[in-house]
Amino acid sequence: MLIDGKALAQRVREETAREAAALPRKAGLAVVLVGDDPASRIYVSGKERDCEQCGFMSREYKFDDTVTHETLLELISALNRDAEIDGILVQLPLPEHIDEDSIIEAISPEKDVDAFHPVNVGRLSAGKPVLLPCTPAGIMEMLRAYEIPVEGKVCTVVGRSNIVGKPMAMMLLRANGTVISCHSRTPKLAEFTRQADILVVAAGHRGLITGDMIKPGAAVIDVAMNRDAETGKFTGDVVFDEAVKRAARLVPEGIFFAASTAHLPLAAESLDLIVNSFSPFMAEEFRRVLKPGGYLLRVVPMEKHLLELKAAVYDHPYENPPAALEAEGFRLLRTQELRKTITLSANEDVQALFLMTPYYYKTGAEDQKKLSAVRSLSVTTEFLLAIYQRL
Repeated sequence: MLIDGKALAQRVREETAREAAALPRKAGLAVVLVGDDPASRIYVSGKERDCEQCGFMSREYKFDDTVTHETLLELISALNRDAEIDGILVQLPLPEHIDEDSIIEAISPEKDVDAFHPVNVGRLSAGKPVLLPCTPAGIMEMLRAYEIPVEGKVCTVVGRSNIVGKPMAMMLLRANGTVISCHSRTPKLAEFTRQADILVVAAGHRGLITGDMIKPGAAVIDVAMNRDAETGKFTGDVVFDEAVKRAARLVPEGIFFAASTAHLPLAAESLDLIVNSFSPFMAEEFRRVLKPGGYLLRVVPMEKHLLELKAAVYDHPYENPPAALEAEGFRLLRTQELRKTITLSANEDVQALFLMTPYYYKTGAEDQKKLSAVRSLSVTTEFLLAIYQRL
């Protein structure tokens, strides 16, 4: 199972917007950005966008990296006194000539939305938090929303920063997890990560966690952000493709049955997720069995899917019609197109692919014989993935 952080974040924003609309005035956030660090710029832009969607007022105070320590202290003092500002966020890291600790300690604990102030750190450690650090709080919300239990589970946190690693370990401990805290000096790191039922990674080292370091069926959350100097793209610490194969959640007690998608033998509102892959799309029946807020993943072939295979069999190969995506009772959250050309280098591979398709039982014997002459074939595969949420 992949945790859809974007869909969950949108749901949280919508809930927050409804709550914010009932307030007597707009909540106000002040964001202080020093320098032009690419990762910081992304974070700040995202926070400003979220404020707008949630109905908050936001102010950005941007300085170049030559700003003085005193200038920042004066600004924070003014923001502490500003009645329109409810939260103050100073984006880290700061330039070397700025004392980060004294800047953070200058923020009023009641307006310290990152919960970095020593008072808020102490409150969290004592189990009496007022404000929670944003990233660890978001991770806990992911675990809650996807019903991944923490109590009694082994939770390994890789990274010990004040921003993520340390507060993450404390919050998992508060939720009755058995916590292992690792960092850059931890020898034989894989011995600890392989024990984890829940693995949270925030070390800032691209490719640090490979598939063989993950316990099969573990929940893996990677919140690191590393910029590739060559491509400019951002990646996490976990090798994603390897992690997906290892961390796919196990189903120890599965129930399997054959049935028509038009009449599913399931109780109303009994499912959290439906995967509808290359099968009839019965929106009304899917809506009946999904819980409110449940998800539907739909996989459909696109126009040129396996077109070369059809050309090898039929005199007049045809493209697939485009799928209609609107579905009554559902909100379309996201779509993604996947394309890849695969090369089949032996006739037995061509025949095997044909047997996997509905064309096999739709095609007459004479046309099927044409495949025996095909020694190799390059085939286009293209799918559309659509994610819906039940209203």
